[in-house]
Amino acid sequence: MKILLFCAFSFLALTLQAEVKICAHCGKGSRFMRYSAEGKDYCSMKCAKARISCFNCGQVPRGRYMICTGINGENRRFCERCSQFKKCFSCSSPAESVRVFTDGRVQCMPCSKKVFSFEETEKLMNQIRFDLKKMYGYDTQHRITLRLVNKNALRNITQSDDVMGCMKTLVHTETKIRGLKKTETKKWQCTLYLLDHLPSVAAAKVIA
Repeated sequence: MKILLFCAFSFLALTLQAEVKICAHCGKGSRFMRYSAEGKDYCSMKCAKARISCFNCGQVPRGRYMICTGINGENRRFCERCSQFKKCFSCSSPAESVRVFTDGRVQCMPCSKKVFSFEETEKLMNQIRFDLKKMYGYDTQHRITLRLVNKNALRNITQSDDVMGCMKTLVHTETKIRGLKKTETKKWQCTLYLLDHLPSVAAAKVIA
């Protein structure tokens, strides 16, 4: 009995001496926090789940977990189980439910819902050219032809697996002679090759 009372008083003393911490989600103070991660404390699993749940399964990660940057720049956390899934080529996040393309790429469903059509992508390209001219005086007067291609075609053009787009430019010189006067005119033929199935945000970054 004395031993039990001693243990109880010892526990009470430690509790009173413990530093009061503030929950990073609800703001409540407590000497005992249920969960700690990334230098922050949470008073309950409910609070932890609201801030640091796995992007895929929604559970609070136990042990090691992965942090990825989403397509809009937000942090996405993935528990150890979900981090083993195939990674989306658009945002590099692992995903259980994906679209699979013939060239071997996979894409998570959040990214697939933000993919522009060819017409929308072409409109986006023209808008970016307009904005560059208006904001920075960068004028690209020559015509640019847009081509959406898969990973294999882009690899053949760039000889690389690490790019999402490239610009190819050909210059044609036309020479005209009238009497003793010779004039040369240069015509630019520009083609923007862009990886297909890119979400609008990723496409805008490549075009710019």
